[in-house]
Amino acid sequence: MMRVLRALAIVSTLLASLTIFAPLTRAPGLATGKDTLLHVGNVVECSYLLAETLPPLDWLPDVAGGRGGPNYIYYGSIGFLGPAFLVPNQA
Repeated sequence: MMRVLRALAIVSTLLASLTIFAPLTRAPGLATGKDTLLHVGNVVECSYLLAETLPPLDWLPDVAGGRGGPNYIYYGSIGFLGPAFLVPNQA
């Protein structure tokens, strides 16, 4: 009886995890959303700033034709640090 319950628990856990991770594997590319490209740009800018050993601030020096501009996000740029380390920098 315990083996059946344990097997049932494992199968139900696997099925639950498949339903959670299914949206991540349905279509290739980025997640759907209206601000997805904004976040991609923030991650890329943050990786450029890290490559130049500058702190990732809320001023993006490479936007607006190189003149720079503010980063209008309501949360800080710390959330972009993790993905920014994954972006390969071309020097």
